[in-house]
Amino acid sequence: MEIRIGLVEGHSDALRQLAAQLDANAGADRVELVHRPSDPEHLGAGLLEFLSVVLGAGGAGTVVAAQVLGWLRTTSTVTLTLSIGEKTFTLRGVDIRQMDAKALAELVAAIARAIEKGTAGDDDD
Repeated sequence: MEIRIGLVEGHSDALRQLAAQLDANAGADRVELVHRPSDPEHLGAGLLEFLSVVLGAGGAGTVVAAQVLGWLRTTSTVTLTLSIGEKTFTLRGVDIRQMDAKALAELVAAIARAIEKGTAGDDDD
């Protein structure tokens, strides 16, 4: 199961910071920064497009969701999209920061359900 985390608002360094945190703490099988192909007229690897988090079996999805939301609580200047299969969540740091514990737990649960549904869909292939 792959979770794609895209940057809607904020600096691309935010995705790099989140990638480092997820790689160190989330229990994901792989965390990778994905760049857009470079423009032939410009040098470089292209702009950072999204963060790919690949999960194995075993409930790591809830851990990843909690890590992303916890990280967002430390910043109010970032807006991310979290795409899991057909489901996309738009997460604004300023909104996450203002959530009470119950609302935050409900959001983690909704993301975890989307991950579980996506993982179950992977088995059907």
